[in-house]
Amino acid sequence: MSKLWYMYVTAFIAGIGITIVGMIQGNIAFVAIGVIIGVALYFNRGQIQ
Repeated sequence: MSKLWYMYVTAFIAGIGITIVGMIQGNIAFVAIGVIIGVALYFNRGQIQ
């Protein structure tokens, strides 16, 4: 597995964590950041082999 793959997985886990923390705290900014990370990863998924 490549370094890019590990960076992708790390960003995915961070995005999930930020979104969950935002939902628990009721902080819409954290939820929005987590969603933005998820959308960015979705559109870049073709680069991960």
